[in-house]
Amino acid sequence: MDGNIISEPKFIDPYPRSGHIAVANGEFLLIWGGYQENPDFNEIYIPTGEVHVYHTEFKYWLKIKTSGSILPGLSGAGGYLVNKKLYVFAGSSANGNVNTLYQLDLTTWIWSMVPTTEPLPSPRDKFAYWSYNNKLYCFGGFGIPPYDYLNENGAFVQDEGDPTLFHQVVRGWNNQLLIFDLDSNTWFNPKCHGPVPLPRAAHAACRFGHKVYMFGGRYKDQRMNDLHCLDLETLTWSGDIYGQGEVPCGRSWHSFTAVSHKCAFLYGGFTSSREPLSDAWLFDISVIQWIKLNVPSNQPRLWHTCSYSNSEVIIYGGCSNNILDYREPTIHRKDVLVFQVQPQSLVRLCLEAAYDNRERTQQEWIYLPYCLQTWLELKLKSVQVMQKMLSSRRHSQVATCSIS
Repeated sequence: MDGNIISEPKFIDPYPRSGHIAVANGEFLLIWGGYQENPDFNEIYIPTGEVHVYHTEFKYWLKIKTSGSILPGLSGAGGYLVNKKLYVFAGSSANGNVNTLYQLDLTTWIWSMVPTTEPLPSPRDKFAYWSYNNKLYCFGGFGIPPYDYLNENGAFVQDEGDPTLFHQVVRGWNNQLLIFDLDSNTWFNPKCHGPVPLPRAAHAACRFGHKVYMFGGRYKDQRMNDLHCLDLETLTWSGDIYGQGEVPCGRSWHSFTAVSHKCAFLYGGFTSSREPLSDAWLFDISVIQWIKLNVPSNQPRLWHTCSYSNSEVIIYGGCSNNILDYREPTIHRKDVLVFQVQPQSLVRLCLEAAYDNRERTQQEWIYLPYCLQTWLELKLKSVQVMQKMLSSRRHSQVATCSIS
């Protein structure tokens, strides 16, 4: 983030949303896209010409206006940050699934469409998306058949119950691995080795070095709890990985986020019985073991985002009720859930102590290094603004959840 962007932050209240993108950039969390519903139960896409930014340390929101080739409203798109550029691929729009690739330059906040050579991937949404060695990777998703698109490898299974079939649009699941080379602007659909996972959508994956771990997702009427690993150097799938001890139940629309060099954090999702989940798990790749965490059971989330920043897991947005029950409005969230999964740094602890005891310490702040002074002063300002917004009941809540 450029310093001139945040020197005079404009504090805002974020939109409730689901199916959005979140990427961590230092102490900032960038939020883009997604959708919500109006009182008539109609879906409304979040304005795409702006990015909402959450400061993970000071807990305030600001809005940045963007320009250039603004995207259509999207949900279920993939977003990944590479070399100060946010790459947004595919998703679902008001006119159906798309297969476009855009980039947002975080130094200028200008959008542009990435030029790509054909053939292109088929339009899709709700896929797994990550980056490695200046390449973007996509696995699976839900969309139209790939027959007229890049389809050298992978299977497509039609959804016989998809309501869009009445409009002559065939959609379904796939298990393609797609790779976009950022150096040559070319898509590839390579052949993988090993047992390729079933087609799926609304699954989640995270990367540890040259290995990606992928969990769950929906295939037909089943929401799965299988775990797979892909070696990005050899493009070899592991087959089902059976961890020690209790295993999370099958789910889709969950999050699965790397929080250390060996642990991933699994949160929430949606079961085959259409139950929103509020559970949290750690998966340790060094011993192949799941660990169920003791967290509040009253914070269900699905189709949310989960990011890791400064020893904290930050969950934003998503839906907290049955997203497929069309008899009642979908509850889209705008609050933030924070889980402390690692101890904070000694510097951060000292700064927090200085702030908490500011009645005694504030007059001594001028003797601190300038960067520490700035941290304390900005925290003081942001808290004052947040208190004012809370008094008017306009600000979204931040809940710090304990883990035991």
